[in-house]
Amino acid sequence: MKANEFMKKLEQNPEYQKLQEKKHQEKQTKISEINEIEHPFIEILHANGFNEIKDTSDLLRLKKVDNKLREILLQWIPKMSNKYNSQENLVRALAVANNPFDGAVLISLFDAQESTENLRWAIGNTIASTAVENISDWLENKLTDAKQPKENQMLVYAVIKYFDREKAKKILSTLFEKHPLQVADAFTYIGNHYDAGFLKEKSRKFKGEALDEINKAIKKLTQKK
Repeated sequence: MKANEFMKKLEQNPEYQKLQEKKHQEKQTKISEINEIEHPFIEILHANGFNEIKDTSDLLRLKKVDNKLREILLQWIPKMSNKYNSQENLVRALAVANNPFDGAVLISLFDAQESTENLRWAIGNTIASTAVENISDWLENKLTDAKQPKENQMLVYAVIKYFDREKAKKILSTLFEKHPLQVADAFTYIGNHYDAGFLKEKSRKFKGEALDEINKAIKKLTQKK
């Protein structure tokens, strides 16, 4: 039986029709809930001239975020529900902010008990991607804590932005056991051929794809002076 013949037969199946109808209803319900969550925020954007933004996912297509939009995002991040990643979209949009901004909102959200791992990862990515003020003390405390959950991975890259080279290397060295791939990659930005020896020594505990990635970092570092 050809694929198109199979699909025609399947579409005539009552059980399949019920399943498709259920999926359609669930999709419509989700769209309705997202619109309800995001509508007040979108209204504010349109009132301020950002008419091209129809939903929060449109924010992710922006190449830059000016000061006016940045302030709106910072005001709305604490208010926005993250049930369908709407809050996360606002956080990610800040990664292309034109100018530095205070990190209080991001710190509070990262530390909030209800924040998901993915949301925290997005916050870490924004902190590492743009210039956030009043963040270094919090960042150092996070990365020197004995507990290093997966969501701290993107904060590893923030180290090379917010600390001088020597302090960054010191912090990175203590994190290798917890975030080996991120630390190895971060070293390629601020390290040199001397740091290749450190990674090579640490890499002995790894194998497979993890070892391959670490070896790529070692190769990059050996080519540096």
